[in-house]
Amino acid sequence: MNAQEDIGMHQSFSSSGKSRRRKKSDDAIVSPEKEEEIIKAFYRHFGKPKNVVKEKLKLYLESVTPSGSIRPAWNEGGWQRGRLNVWVGYEEDGLSKKKIEKSWFFKTDGRVVKVFNEKNYEDWTILELSDGE
Repeated sequence: MNAQEDIGMHQSFSSSGKSRRRKKSDDAIVSPEKEEEIIKAFYRHFGKPKNVVKEKLKLYLESVTPSGSIRPAWNEGGWQRGRLNVWVGYEEDGLSKKKIEKSWFFKTDGRVVKVFNEKNYEDWTILELSDGE
């Protein structure tokens, strides 16, 4: 048997893991356009810190780990879970630095955002997403 025949008999994996990846769902709960609306909703409700140098909206979507395991999306019941971190800049001893000023865990269905309340685990702060504001 030659090398060409051998390829057909065994499952091949590339070093990048492409053959291990499943096709992602096309029906995303949060579109990229909605991500900006989510950030604006947070700032409308909680206020925007001064000197913002970085914003990171992380949606917990399905992904593949470096070892090839599939990490499932956190989107049970039609609610996509995520986190928003906001960094602010400041100076200390003449050096420019940044730190996380605000960080929120949330879940969204694309119409509203429910923000986790640290003080009362059963209570969620509900923010309305605007329609083209």
